[in-house]
Amino acid sequence: MTGPVIRPGRLRRMDLQLALDFAAAHHRAVLATHRIDGRPQLSPVNSGVLEGAIVISSRSHLAKVANLRRNPEASLLVMNDGFYGSW
Repeated sequence: MTGPVIRPGRLRRMDLQLALDFAAAHHRAVLATHRIDGRPQLSPVNSGVLEGAIVISSRSHLAKVANLRRNPEASLLVMNDGFYGSW
């Protein structure tokens, strides 16, 4: 599945259903959370879609989980299996 082509310098609102469809088909992602001092922490994760929400798998003792419990603000970059291309 390929998504719409975005031209540099042209911002547009994300289509939620397209994003969920892409995330359902691609499971490699990078999760960005905030450390206690505010610096970003980037973590490679596996992701998927469950009941209309993007989910990740992690163990409870890892820093990314502590970061999310302290501050639930996060970003997730979902990549295709070839890395280059749609994201």
